[in-house]
Amino acid sequence: MNGLAPSIPCDHDGRPSRQAAACRGAASWKGLPHRLCLGFAGRVAKCARSVSAGLARSGFIVAPTSIYAGAAKRATSRIPIVFVSHADPIGSGHVASLARPGTNATGLTIIMSETMAKSLELLKATLTALTQVAVIWDPATPSHAPGLKAVEAVSRTLGLRLQSVAVRSATEFESAFSAIVRERAGAVLFLSTPLFMGEAKRLAELALTHKLPTMFGPREHVEAGGLMSYGPDRADLYRRAAAYVDKILKGANAADLPVQQATKFELVINLKTAKALGLTIPQSVLLRADQIID
Repeated sequence: MNGLAPSIPCDHDGRPSRQAAACRGAASWKGLPHRLCLGFAGRVAKCARSVSAGLARSGFIVAPTSIYAGAAKRATSRIPIVFVSHADPIGSGHVASLARPGTNATGLTIIMSETMAKSLELLKATLTALTQVAVIWDPATPSHAPGLKAVEAVSRTLGLRLQSVAVRSATEFESAFSAIVRERAGAVLFLSTPLFMGEAKRLAELALTHKLPTMFGPREHVEAGGLMSYGPDRADLYRRAAAYVDKILKGANAADLPVQQATKFELVINLKTAKALGLTIPQSVLLRADQIID
């Protein structure tokens, strides 16, 4: 890097968030010029190409999730990319292995297969009579295809039938819920993606309208009215990602920096939503919650 000031595009969903603010704050703290690219895949891909073209020999890209890492990878094979909460970097083909990425991308992973297994277990523990779960996922998100396979495997061990519901845009949400109601699923599990994050309030409202319990990854969904979320502490992931940025600035090669796994996870439950659904959350589940919203 030799003292040349890099540019940092901190990509996130369609509006500023705690994580995007934290990312921009980390850049400012280091006294580096940076760009904040907000928007969904199309806008982020354009931004990544623009930033890539503007970085001659110095710089790096911070990508919050797999969809942004994918856009950055397509834009450049040269500029280092630090992803913050990648659901499946190996399954997406963004790294060769966790121990030795072997590409220009590295960072932190939430290991969606393990996270989704825990999410299904918590959903089953909350709804003991549950027999069928709908899974809403986005085919455009690189980690969702391997994530869906992992969910299917776990569901068999829990004795749950799965209804796979692919959603490619916000215009398909209402038809997705109609299909779920038609098939009589007892709950909905959402695989995390910026498309869903940007519509958190609407998804919570649709679930309440159709009297469907929900399980999400990011806690923001529960703050918007969803029933439950289980996922990594993303603020912690951003702090750890900043350490990777520091190593790259000091000359480390992204291909040689091992991908680290999330270590702090949180279960958040919205009791107001549970009441609206007519549910009583078992005490055994409440005791495991890191935060209860009432």
